[in-house]
Amino acid sequence: MNIPQGTILFRCSPDATNIKPRECSDTGKFGTYFGDRAIISLAMCLEYNKLMQLGVYRVTEDIYVSNDKYAFREINPERYYDINGNFIIGVNPTKEENISHIKSNLILLSQSGKLLSDQKQRELNGSEIFITNKHIHKIKRISIYVFDKDFTPLKLLNYMIQNDYPFDINTYKKDKILKRIPCLFNYFHDKFAICFP
Repeated sequence: MNIPQGTILFRCSPDATNIKPRECSDTGKFGTYFGDRAIISLAMCLEYNKLMQLGVYRVTEDIYVSNDKYAFREINPERYYDINGNFIIGVNPTKEENISHIKSNLILLSQSGKLLSDQKQRELNGSEIFITNKHIHKIKRISIYVFDKDFTPLKLLNYMIQNDYPFDINTYKKDKILKRIPCLFNYFHDKFAICFP
C-alpha cells in the first residue's frame, strides 16, 4: 500500500530535527517511526515519562509500505522459519528485507492500563508508520512544537483524560499545551535547523 504524497505525520523525540533511522529492537530493521495522529506520538511522552519535542512532517512523494510490521519475513521466509514452520530466533534482516511498513488499528491505553472505550478506539483508527533509509528523504519537516517549561507528563495525562483523549494537534495548540517554535532551515537541503524555544 502507499502512504500518499501530502500525508501529515507526527513524531515525538528529544530532537525533532533529527529523523535519522535507528534500529528497531522488535524487528532488527533500521528506520524511523511516525504516527498519523498527534496523540499517537504524544503517547510516547507518557510511555517514557518524558516530555519531548513534537515534530510535524509531510510526505513529499508516495511511499510504498508493507501492511504489517513483520511482513519483511515473507520476502525470504526460509531465513526466518525452519522446515517445520517454527520461527528461528536471532536472524537479522538483510538490506532487501529492510522495508518500510505501516501498523494500523493501534490500541492506546488509558492511565489505568485499561483499553480506551471501543468507540474511542474506532474513532482513533490510527497507525504507526516505519520509514526506512530508502524513503526517509521523502519526509519533510514542517514544524516543531514544545511543551511549556512548567508542564509535566502527569499534567499531559490529566489533560488527555479531562478532554477525552483529543486526537488532533489543533486541540493541544488551542489549549496552549503545545507551542510552535521558530526554526531557521537550510532551504537548499533541509539538512539542519536551528530552533529557538
